[in-house]
Amino acid sequence: MKGSTTLCNAKWIRPPTAYLEGNVDAALFMDLGIFGVSTCISDYLGEFASARTTWCFGNPSPREAEAIGLL
Repeated sequence: MKGSTTLCNAKWIRPPTAYLEGNVDAALFMDLGIFGVSTCISDYLGEFASARTTWCFGNPSPREAEAIGLL
């Protein structure tokens, strides 16, 4: 947007050695009654370890959908 400023001080913090870090995101398509969930796992060096994407039927809240992605 013209004239807007976004400040973001987000910085990745390495997890302890031998630990994994996960990121979950969901896309909701309420009018179709479906949602998609993607999960990405990285190791303590930030290197890719695993990923998964799945589609489900339903209309959960965004938080519920992301929680389903952890299953």
